[in-house]
Parts: sequence; structure tokens; C-alpha cells
Amino acid sequence: MNRETHTGTEDKEQIRRRLKEAFPSIGKRPDLRPLSHEEAVEMRSRLASLRPDDVPFYLGQILEDLLDTHTNRAGESEDAEAVVQHLNVMVEGTDLSTIRSKFGANVLKQTLQEEGHLRSALIEQFALLSREQAQAICGWLRFAKNWDDLKWYADEIEPALLYWSVRATTD
Repeated sequence: MNRETHTGTEDKEQIRRRLKEAFPSIGKRPDLRPLSHEEAVEMRSRLASLRPDDVPFYLGQILEDLLDTHTNRAGESEDAEAVVQHLNVMVEGTDLSTIRSKFGANVLKQTLQEEGHLRSALIEQFALLSREQAQAICGWLRFAKNWDDLKWYADEIEPALLYWSVRATTD
């Protein structure tokens, strides 16, 4: 058995256990069904389309699937970065100075409005997640940040970790 471990974080099986304990079983919703690996990969870039009450049932599956199926190859992530980007509720990764200098104040203003709208939508989508689920997400993010397929997205993992760490300590 390949057991990935990272200094200062939990190992893969501990993360898997936390995800299973924190997120509800798909069997608790007769209108939903478990995702196959192919469906989980497809859902990585479609997380924004989930209704808030469906998020706990699918997000846990997607995070768990990634534990076993991430590519660990930079540039060949199969949309693993889309999950990190979706978990980055802070949404402040845009290079605002470049936008201002290349496109002007109007485009900058629109970009800031769009980021604000996206932040609000993500906060609403994640509103139903519990403290325990936020803790499991933190563990997953800490574990995943060492994957080669996510090394180009470290600037999104850190703010995502910050947001979920706060959520993990408050109700």
C-alpha cells in the first residue's frame, strides 16, 4: 500500500477518515448517488453548480477521490486545481495592478465587482458546512499543497487554508 506522508500533517488514511467522519454518507440522500471516479473528475470543475444542500454530499467524495487519483504531475492535474480554486473563498488572486495598467480603471472596477460577487456566492454555497467539515477541508488542503500537480497553485492554497482555518474554529 502506498501511504503518502508529509511532515507536520496527517497521512492520507487519516485525511480519508476525517473526510468520511465529517461529510455525510451519500446514502442519507435517496435522490443522490455516489460518484464514479470519472464523475468526480468531471465535478472538480463544476463545483460552483452545486446547490448549497448538495455540497456536503459531493465535496467529501471529490476530496476523497483526489487523495487516490491526483496525478502528482505539474501541468497535468486533471482539474485538481479547480477544487482548490473553488475552496479559495478569499478570491483575491487576480493581478489588479496588471489589469489597471493594461485595461484601465473600468475593467479594474468590474474585476473587483466580479470577485466580490464570486466571494458572496462561495460563502453562500459553503454556509451549511459544519466546523467538523471545515476541519476536514483544512486537513485535505494541508495534505494536497505538497502535490506536484498543485505546486503552481500555492498562492490559492494558502488563502483557502486561511479561510477554512477560521471556519474550523468558529461556528
